[in-house]
Amino acid sequence: MPDNMRFNVPERINDLQTALFSAGVETFVVGGAVRDMISGRKPHDFDMATPETPDRVKAACGALNIRTISDLGEKHGTVAVVTGGEVIEITTFRTDSGYSDKRHPDSVSFTDTIEEDVKRRDFTMNSLYLDKDGNVRDAVGGVEDINARIIRAVGDPDIRFKEDALRILRAVRFASKLGFAIEDKTAEAMKRNAILLNDISAERIKTELDGIVTGEHAPEAIRDNVEVLSVIIPELLRMKGFDQKSRFHHLDMLEHTLKVLENVRKEKDGYGVILSYGALLHDIGKPDCFFLDDRGVGHMTGHPKRGEEIVRELTDRLKFPTDQKRTIARLVLLHDEYGSGSRKEVSELMRNEGAEFTDLLLSLQRADLEAHAKVGSGREDRYGKTLAMRARIEEEKLPYRISDLAVKGDDIIAAGVSSGEKVGRILNELLEAVIEEKIPNTAEELLKYVEKLRDL
Repeated sequence: MPDNMRFNVPERINDLQTALFSAGVETFVVGGAVRDMISGRKPHDFDMATPETPDRVKAACGALNIRTISDLGEKHGTVAVVTGGEVIEITTFRTDSGYSDKRHPDSVSFTDTIEEDVKRRDFTMNSLYLDKDGNVRDAVGGVEDINARIIRAVGDPDIRFKEDALRILRAVRFASKLGFAIEDKTAEAMKRNAILLNDISAERIKTELDGIVTGEHAPEAIRDNVEVLSVIIPELLRMKGFDQKSRFHHLDMLEHTLKVLENVRKEKDGYGVILSYGALLHDIGKPDCFFLDDRGVGHMTGHPKRGEEIVRELTDRLKFPTDQKRTIARLVLLHDEYGSGSRKEVSELMRNEGAEFTDLLLSLQRADLEAHAKVGSGREDRYGKTLAMRARIEEEKLPYRISDLAVKGDDIIAAGVSSGEKVGRILNELLEAVIEEKIPNTAEELLKYVEKLRDL
């Protein structure tokens, strides 16, 4: 970065910095926003730091009629101010000591220098300070590391990770998002301290894991950090180097999985969290199910069911939302099922699982097929027929649910069917007849068919 290079923050941020400076409070934009500006990305979240105490910041805001939110992190030196409907946190330069909860410092001491404040931060790339004139202050070589695309802990990495073990996953998330490499000493310290992730709350781990699996560079980040991630998902390490002994697989289990994760990026929902987890976990049951036949050929019979069990345990443990738990587990259970592509089969899938799930499953299956060896298993043909029928159902608006029929329950009752149970059965039979193309989906033809069914 040239010495005279300056960076411009959004006007609302610069106005806040300028106003506070006029009241005697110098502030610096810090963290990810500065990193993103230097690396050519558009910043979104802005945090600030200042050598002034929280009381001094609040007094200046009061004099400038800038609203502050009380007690939002003030014991750690943070004052939250509201500007333009946005909350900006301004934190006093500080040193930290003790992290008994593995997240927050037990005590903080205010300081007035960047050189002291920077020592508590996680990675050099996040430890840059941007003044109101757009000048970058760099006390740890962060600019150089950004330009070299390196993630490096500030100071002693073991100390940083013992302070807050979640920083280990943050490093992997940044690698996944940015495509940066983790510096060797930092990476080794991550492995040494990965066991500390067991002390971190499930919710915090889940948030970081979401970012890892959906990152643009997720396959590379997971491959490079599989030992660390195996503390959370032990099966990943078991899959590394696992030869499937099958002509259908030219990659080991982990590399096949990462190829599927790479392939889903081509899909409409490829960076969505559910499809990403589906790709990462679709073969997670294989190590438990693997066996060799008498010819030395590998088989993994039942691996989707075992995978579903593992996924349910994982998603329960990490407190996934209920809808994500079910959908990811169903993707894993059904990912290896390739039907004939008939209208009946595809309609049944859409009816039972929903159109949105069907599309996710087809996306996962395509990504999976593309990661297999090209030996002509017949699955490609069946998949193609299923995909074509799914498109036909959409384009021609073919019925696949009872609600798609041209008649409703009241019409069946009006036709002389009194039993509620019988009404439901007749509606199901009407749908089946329409799907099998025995009758068209018109009220006239459906009611004629009701006459035939009524006395059965």
